[in-house]
Amino acid sequence: MKRWWPLLVLALLLAAFFACFTLEERERDTGYSSEARMNQWLAAGRLLEKQGQKIRFAPSYGRLPRQADVIVLATPVEYLDAAEQEALLAWVKKGGHLVSELQTVSEEDEEPDASDLLYKTVGVRHYDAAEPETPPAASTSAQTPAPAKYATAKEAHSRFLPTRIANEGDIRSTLDADYFLTYSQPKPEWTVSSGERAHALRFALERGHITVLSDLLWMHNGNLAVADNAALLWRVVNAKAGATVWLIHGEERPSLFSLLLEHASLLLKAIALFVLVWLWQASRRFGPVQPPQENNRRRLGEHLEASGRYLMQLGATDTLLNASRQRLLNQLQRQHPQWRRLPPEKLALHLGDRAQLESAAILRVLSASHPDNLLQFAADIRLLNRLRKAL
Repeated sequence: MKRWWPLLVLALLLAAFFACFTLEERERDTGYSSEARMNQWLAAGRLLEKQGQKIRFAPSYGRLPRQADVIVLATPVEYLDAAEQEALLAWVKKGGHLVSELQTVSEEDEEPDASDLLYKTVGVRHYDAAEPETPPAASTSAQTPAPAKYATAKEAHSRFLPTRIANEGDIRSTLDADYFLTYSQPKPEWTVSSGERAHALRFALERGHITVLSDLLWMHNGNLAVADNAALLWRVVNAKAGATVWLIHGEERPSLFSLLLEHASLLLKAIALFVLVWLWQASRRFGPVQPPQENNRRRLGEHLEASGRYLMQLGATDTLLNASRQRLLNQLQRQHPQWRRLPPEKLALHLGDRAQLESAAILRVLSASHPDNLLQFAADIRLLNRLRKAL
């Protein structure tokens, strides 16, 4: 019993300690994730994925996607160049569905740019009710009073706007009441309006469709769950199950340096401090200046090579040629003394047989006193060296 009582006391103390605490779960809002902060349409994409669509995201419009049934484009079409607009128009005519916002506000008696694809094909114009001298909006539903204007855009999106979907019924949305659309020709096949102001127009264009919106703020992450915005998104996209929907949200991705500043600021500061200390250490010299080391003595071969280059610079190539010829004759005297007394023609024949060379060239190099040029000098030196090695 004496052996176990310390363990028993420790167990009782631990039990009493943990009895003083209770576990409690609390939820804390940490805000949007980094992916949601870089993509305002992330919630819209997740919603469409639950309905069976294949969702693709892109930060900006660079070129037409290869596989796309629906393209929801945050960048207004009027901001694209003529070639990009024509590519989108051709894609729509083949059966695509383009959903785009129109941002260029038209003034009274002012025609939009003729290069604008939306105006040129479907005659849509965009107006702001907050601007003075705004022309009357084209009616797309029964004549009802227009909703009251709000003091600020934030207040406009914080209240519900009674919205009517043509031939479907009424919903509540956070569409901006001040922005609305008008059209000339052709007549849209589907509209979303509040009172007499149209906020969404869908036009049939050959095999495809173009849906024009007055604003896209209601599709953002913070607004999609408000009122009936999710249902409005589903009707605007109007895609079948399995369709590929591209959401080009127009939010630029942060650079690598900005991400490092946000998530690794301490590491960058440590690296900067290390670099400063290293520069300070490298810029200081400790101790006396070391005396210059004496150069080692050159080898005999280096002296001979330097002497030969010096003679060549002076033009004394005949001296070098005679020295090489004399070296050959001295080696011939040691190895074949019987050839030393032969006439030059017979000596050239013997050397040619030994080195497998023509005797005429050997005779010339044995008797020539001065080379004609540097190329001839180099050829003669090579020939003498070859003869010497053949002995």
